[in-house]
Amino acid sequence: MSNFEDSIRDRAGGGETLYRVGVPSIGETYGRRWNASRGTGGLGTGVYAFTTREAADQNADPDQEVFVLENALSNPIKPGDFSTTVALNDASKESAKVISRVRNGDTTYADARMDPPRRLERKARDVLFDTPDLRDRYGFDFDEFVRAWIDAAKTADMAQQEAKPGTAVQPINYLLYPEFDGVYPRGEAGESGTYGAVIFKERIDECVDRTTERAERIPASVLNDCFA
Repeated sequence: MSNFEDSIRDRAGGGETLYRVGVPSIGETYGRRWNASRGTGGLGTGVYAFTTREAADQNADPDQEVFVLENALSNPIKPGDFSTTVALNDASKESAKVISRVRNGDTTYADARMDPPRRLERKARDVLFDTPDLRDRYGFDFDEFVRAWIDAAKTADMAQQEAKPGTAVQPINYLLYPEFDGVYPRGEAGESGTYGAVIFKERIDECVDRTTERAERIPASVLNDCFA
């Protein structure tokens, strides 16, 4: 299928179609896969996939099937380019570092709001500058955006302590959901095996009407029934 046909179908369905190598599964759960030391995976907890069929085909082994997830994202944020996607991933890591510092007794969330980590401020600025979807919410108020990251970190921290192991989501999920249901990087990052796009776990949980767990596989047919 051509990119032009994909584009027509996406517009008709009102959402972004993704391409998953292998059966969709829950990835990057907080604490059981993803944490502050992870280099990637910080775009969120959920189902990762490629934004184009060509990228999925190129990353699939001969025995792997590529599944089409039609209208998988109805309202994602769309980082403008590769560097913005990297900055988003890095800001996500920095928010998890705040959690680690609070748990170690080195700071409090109230103090972090008043004096945010400089690296989180820099990465958040880069993200907000080139992600129009977020500017609709925050404008260019970088300080408010950074405080929102820290608030999301606090929520993720509290939630993980009460959650069943393997079910907790990252701070970025709390930052964006439910206004946004995932991340759909524009261009190269969305076609990269390093980053790609993500459907937030909350959207998947709503689809199957239960709390999913790390590495749990959800048939593409089930997701497509929900997203149709």
